[in-house]
Amino acid sequence: MTSEQKHRLAESLRKMARADEQMMDAAILLAEQEGIFAAPEGGACVAAAHQLLQNGFLSSKDQIVLFNTGSGLKYMDAFSARFPRHATTEQDKLGGLITPR
Repeated sequence: MTSEQKHRLAESLRKMARADEQMMDAAILLAEQEGIFAAPEGGACVAAAHQLLQNGFLSSKDQIVLFNTGSGLKYMDAFSARFPRHATTEQDKLGGLITPR
């Protein structure tokens, strides 16, 4: 692999990591603001719509429909990594991401 190919690969991986972070951030925002615990791909739709609004491709006056085809319940490991728990007592260990503590 040439150094230019390595550079392109590294840049692609950085962009993918940023996209993954934006997707998870948007899914969390959707849960916080709308009460919808969407799968990460639902977050990707929200992130994409936000970016299209920012760059002027979409207008705030447009009617926009976003589809979420999955539940965040299927991706508990991905979401729980964003909210680490530091249990110090047995009481802290009760409950979890969804069930009350």
